[in-house]
Amino acid sequence: MDRRASLSLALLPFIAACAVSPTAPPAPLDQEPMRWSGRFSASYPEPQAEGGRGRASGRFSVERRADGSVVLELASPIGQLIARARAGRDGAELQDSRGKVHRAIDDESLTEALFGWRIPVRALPDWLGAQTTGEISTGSRGPARTGSPSNSAAGPAGQWVVQVVRADAGRARVLELAFPAGEADPARRLSLRLVIDAAS
Repeated sequence: MDRRASLSLALLPFIAACAVSPTAPPAPLDQEPMRWSGRFSASYPEPQAEGGRGRASGRFSVERRADGSVVLELASPIGQLIARARAGRDGAELQDSRGKVHRAIDDESLTEALFGWRIPVRALPDWLGAQTTGEISTGSRGPARTGSPSNSAAGPAGQWVVQVVRADAGRARVLELAFPAGEADPARRLSLRLVIDAAS
């Protein structure tokens, strides 16, 4: 099966309006958040869809653990777990909705093999933890910071555009992501919008 078709099937349970949950207060600025949860919507190239674009929505949670690994969970709008991914120094694995576990040497290789896009799971905490609006640099591999929290550097060089479009109480609340960064045609890009409901 084509990888893009596989992604479409994997995201079918997400295609619905996102449920709105109460917004929890963000972590204090002197306390680094370790867990984020919220809602996402996605638009991606899908030749078989009307207009050539597929659309999906659902819920997400991201947790950075003490050992440096990152766990990403995706769920349907009503909270049914669809996929769970873990990425760390020892590699990456993803459990799909059927319970099958996929493994790879790292998060980007794993997501490229499954979906056709290199998604840097380990970079997500740095992106979600941005403290001001503006574009986030994605020029180096791994969850490393450069300068201030609003200039987190993570992920594969030049492949993602990450924009914090809204920040409340000094924390990012809405982010827009696009892949690949060098693609001028919006119809050929994966676009994500993340709304953070809670950070702790």
